[in-house]
Amino acid sequence: MPKKRISVRNKTLSSSVTEENVNLSQPVVLRGSNLDQFASTQQLGLIERATAFGMNTAAMYGLKNADLPLKAPLSILLRLYGAYPEHLPKMWTPSFTEFILLVQKAEPGFKEYSAGPLLGIDKNSIYRIRNEGFDVCKESTKILVTLIYKLLRENLANWSVIKDTVQVEAVSRGLDPELIWKKGKWKNPTSEAEKTEAEDATKKPASTRKIRKTVKVTPTDDKTVKKQIVWT
Repeated sequence: MPKKRISVRNKTLSSSVTEENVNLSQPVVLRGSNLDQFASTQQLGLIERATAFGMNTAAMYGLKNADLPLKAPLSILLRLYGAYPEHLPKMWTPSFTEFILLVQKAEPGFKEYSAGPLLGIDKNSIYRIRNEGFDVCKESTKILVTLIYKLLRENLANWSVIKDTVQVEAVSRGLDPELIWKKGKWKNPTSEAEKTEAEDATKKPASTRKIRKTVKVTPTDDKTVKKQIVWT
């Protein structure tokens, strides 16, 4: 008895995709725009996108800008993430309260504003982070937050290494390692001023203007001739 053929031409997948990503469950070719939209609606950061889809930022932008068709492995992966978004490898960071309380457990009396220098940013930035969370930070800062948090959860004695690391970085930038916690500035005023002065100097091109003067030369035959002298 011959096998019965089943048509899948109009088949759709039962999934939990949102309305704006409905194409992920439809038998249509997925393109770079679908990948970008899904990543945006899922609020994936650059590192999360790279981890989820196994590709670097340049490759993802290339797919998005040219809106190229996705290759089969990536297309299948995207459809499955649409069906099971809870399996997206999202980056986790502690809340500011969780983070600062753990740091203060390692060093009682540690000031909230000193969390800025601890993370390599100015102390004034920490007030916004306290109100809005670490999501306002760059990817590398969020990873640093999570690493410090994990190290302290493993062993509070790791704090001495963490603190020494921050102070070694301060010294490498010509900053006072003891005052970095209070001043909270990662830019060395002297070096920055020198850098600005050097940049300004490079912006002023050397003058190529030639100054021309004309002098009279009296030859022996009593005929006056004008000769041009060029000074550079």
